[in-house]
Amino acid sequence: MRIEAVVVNASPLITLFRSGQADLLPRLFSRIVVPEAVWKEVALDEWSDAAARELSKQSWPVRESVDFLSLFPRPCRNCAMRVTAHANE
Repeated sequence: MRIEAVVVNASPLITLFRSGQADLLPRLFSRIVVPEAVWKEVALDEWSDAAARELSKQSWPVRESVDFLSLFPRPCRNCAMRVTAHANE
């Protein structure tokens, strides 16, 4: 089963751009969503690495605002709270 769309965070973007392998993403996925917060983290003007320079030059990233809490059903939020609660015991 092929995954058509992904939401990507900063670490894989930075790693793939630095290693010269960012072209893997559009070869694997037809829609690559980069949340606004991730875009800002990766492409900060003060950074001078490959990810900061190259992200905005690509045609494949879909830059959009993402509400991560709405992506997960209610039981997952409860599970995360239980895990956190048990970790603190």
